[in-house]
Amino acid sequence: LIQIDEDGKCHLQENAVAILNQIPGRLAVVGIAGLYRTGKSFLLNRLLGLQDGFEIGPSVNPCTKGLWIWGQPVQLAPDYYCILIDTEGLGSTQRSASCDMQILSLCILLSSYFIYNSIGAIDEQAIDELHLVLNLATHIHVKSRRKNEEEKRADLSQYFPIFLWVLRDFHLTLQDEEGAAITEKEYLERALRLVPGQEEKNQLREVIKELFRERDCVTIVRPVADEAELRNI
Repeated sequence: LIQIDEDGKCHLQENAVAILNQIPGRLAVVGIAGLYRTGKSFLLNRLLGLQDGFEIGPSVNPCTKGLWIWGQPVQLAPDYYCILIDTEGLGSTQRSASCDMQILSLCILLSSYFIYNSIGAIDEQAIDELHLVLNLATHIHVKSRRKNEEEKRADLSQYFPIFLWVLRDFHLTLQDEEGAAITEKEYLERALRLVPGQEEKNQLREVIKELFRERDCVTIVRPVADEAELRNI
């Protein structure tokens, strides 16, 4: 859909535009982003019900470059279709932080349902990996005369998609301090609670909650224990 060259310039691909122009009726867009080599493309292939769809591979090098769409829209209902957007992984040594910002911003703005894909539990490191969200309000502009940062984020949030945090290879038991079972959404909301004495990390938590008003979480267990078998799923 969008190619990003080495200079950080975005190039819209005509063949992808032609596919989009042929879709009748309403359109839902599911986009996915996250650190590179965490299984984003594999997850989208499973949503499509395919073994071979978006390119995946066992090496340390990113398979996806820029933003890609699956060439065949998924029909959800009469006159209602869905396209899936796969994105280049964030945090790769082959790309700059500025390019990561472009990828994340484009995916969020194009999506009506945004999936953030990560490995393991929601801990401080996992939240820190979402630091690019702090800069979204700076890089994305809406027609607003508000100057206060909180008011700007409030204006921006109406253009943001539903947020789903997918936790891969999750092995913890979901329960509260008293041992009672909690839902995945409750687990997410607890992880986004403010922590006394940690202003910088609390700022990131606040921004995530302000920009993504509708949010949820899904946990996925590791499919196999053997690393060799994992490469051949």
